[in-house]
Amino acid sequence: MARPLRACLRPVAVRPRDGRPLLHRAGQADAAKPLGPPATGHLPRALATLPNVHVREGFFLLKISRQPKVQPLNPANPKIPNPANATVEIWLNEEKGSDVNLATQLLLDAFDGNFDLAVVISNDSDLAWPILKVRTKFKRNVGVYKPERPAGYPSAIPRPDSKELKNNARWFRHIEERHLVASQLPPTLKDATGTITKPPHLNLVIVGIARRDELELARSRSEPALIADLLRAADRYPPEVTRTLRAWAVRLRAA
Repeated sequence: MARPLRACLRPVAVRPRDGRPLLHRAGQADAAKPLGPPATGHLPRALATLPNVHVREGFFLLKISRQPKVQPLNPANPKIPNPANATVEIWLNEEKGSDVNLATQLLLDAFDGNFDLAVVISNDSDLAWPILKVRTKFKRNVGVYKPERPAGYPSAIPRPDSKELKNNARWFRHIEERHLVASQLPPTLKDATGTITKPPHLNLVIVGIARRDELELARSRSEPALIADLLRAADRYPPEVTRTLRAWAVRLRAA
C-alpha cells in the first residue's frame, strides 16, 4: 500500500495474491461512555472511503472493579501489587472483541490463501499464537509493527517490545511519530452520508509533534529566537505535547 498507516489503530493489513492491497481494521465501536475513550465514529467512516478496507468493530464493557492502590510500591518487587495496600473501587472500561476479531480474520485469510504477506499493527502478546500458526501451518509471512506513543505520553517510560511477538513474527518493527505524521488522512472526506471532518484535537496533535521536532532541531542549531517562539506556542497543543515542550525548556535553561 502506498500509505499503509492511514491513522489506523491495531489493524492487520493483507496483501492479496492478486496484487490488490487490503486492510482489515479490528477496532472498537463508537465509545461515547463515561470514562471511556473519545468517540471514534468518524474513524470507521473515514476508513470506509478508502478502497479495499474492511472494518470489524468490537465494543467497550464498562464495569466496577476493586483494585489495590499503587502507592506505596511493593518493596520486594515494585512491578507487582503491594499486598499491604488498601483496595479501592474504580470504573474499568475494557475493550472487548478487537483481538479476537483480528486473529480470526488473519487465520481466515491465511486459510483461504488471500495473501502472501500480512502486517499486524499491535504490541499485544495475545496475537503471538495466531501469528505463529499462520506462519507454521499456512506458510504465510506475518510481520509486526509496534505503534509507539508520543514521547512523554502517557508517561516518560516507553512500553517494552512484546517478546512473544518478536519471537513469533517474521519481523518486528516500530511505527514512530514521523511515520504517523506523514500518513494522515485528509482533513475532510466525503461518503454517502456527507462530509467527514477530522476532529480539531487530532490536527493539533500532529501539528504539535511537528513543532516539537522543530524545537529539537532549533536546539541542536542553537537558534534561541526560534526556540523562544516555539515555547510560547506550547500551551496551544495537547497536554502530552505541552509537557514535552516544557521539559525541553527546562533542559535548555540548564544547558
